[in-house]
Amino acid sequence: MKAIYLFSNYYPYGMVAESFLMDELQVVSQMPCCYVEVIPLHKNEFRRDLPSNIVLNTKLSDTSLLQKMKAFFSMILGRFFWLIPFQRKYSPKSRSDYFQAIKYLYGSYLIRDFLLRNKDDFKEGAIFYSYWFNHTPLGFCMAKEMCRNFEKSKIYTRAHGFDVYEDSVGTYFPFRNKVLSMIDRVFVVSGKGVSCLKQRYPIFSEKIDVSRLGVFPHHVKQDVEKCWDISILSCSSVVPIKRVDLIFDSINRFCQVYGHLKVKWTHIGGGKGFDTLQKGIKSKECNLTIDLAGSVDKPEVMEIYKRGYFNLFVNLSLSEGIPVAIMEAISWGIPVLATDVGGNKEIVTEDTGLLLAVDFVQKQFNDSVLTLMENREALSKSTFEFYLKNYNAEINYTNFYMNQLK
Repeated sequence: MKAIYLFSNYYPYGMVAESFLMDELQVVSQMPCCYVEVIPLHKNEFRRDLPSNIVLNTKLSDTSLLQKMKAFFSMILGRFFWLIPFQRKYSPKSRSDYFQAIKYLYGSYLIRDFLLRNKDDFKEGAIFYSYWFNHTPLGFCMAKEMCRNFEKSKIYTRAHGFDVYEDSVGTYFPFRNKVLSMIDRVFVVSGKGVSCLKQRYPIFSEKIDVSRLGVFPHHVKQDVEKCWDISILSCSSVVPIKRVDLIFDSINRFCQVYGHLKVKWTHIGGGKGFDTLQKGIKSKECNLTIDLAGSVDKPEVMEIYKRGYFNLFVNLSLSEGIPVAIMEAISWGIPVLATDVGGNKEIVTEDTGLLLAVDFVQKQFNDSVLTLMENREALSKSTFEFYLKNYNAEINYTNFYMNQLK
């Protein structure tokens, strides 16, 4: 039996954080050949239910203050800390990178020390699987170097968006060459992400593969009254990189030009910018109806899809891996209008919608909405068929656990 230790940032804690892991764990829970233990770095009051045969280990998130201090001083006294300045050139403008490197290195020591403290709890030859290509894989590698218990263990990580496109997002993870020299595989959610990492780390190209995420298909939808000419949906945290304010502004300007159309915009998701967004939408056009759902858990997201009728899904982010929110939209047969960033072009194709340049102008947005509405019926069918072929959770996660994590 495969023993898999999956390290998350929060999951199963938090209403929104890593909610897309739910489908992945549902699939692997049906595989009798896999033992899976989920180990979150953090936790809070809200906790999701896990499948009955998935084990939750909270020892890492329960790390004591004394243990955290020990990890900090181990970092200060260790060679990696003093090598940080030689990883890249730091100017006064890039001091944030320097402190970010220290922050992530400290996270690696927390993971390392946790593994060393609990080395006898892990099965021999186990798989250590990080959901993010962040500090966690480095912690795995340091522990493997120091402890014979982990000699036969395998190290894998997924990579998404912020942990791939460091330059465009503004993140920085130190000692990636060290990690890549020891890790068994990096599984990136998009082909573009694979190309990006291979270009940056060509000598480790053979260790970088694509492994797409997925969601479950939806067959039951309630009959709903179609009260609007156009009903638009978006779903993301309200943070600068997602540009939810731009979604509102673009839809509102569309309504200015096409005042005879009744338009509704529904947004799912909260965040630091939610209050500002609420204030901003007060300037909306009279033919625009807005529903801000705020932060809701995945079952409620599915209820919104089931209860509502949506013509179009919009994503105007500055950076993405391949958004699970777009996977959810196409699983309901909803065409997508999105910016051409990250791996979006792999999921937003001629079968599923249209792409916009990051710096699009309003006329391009307007024309794209009208084009998608004109072809709504045919696009809905081709969108769902594309989803079934490419982002079906059952197929993608079965392949991941049976053929890639080995």
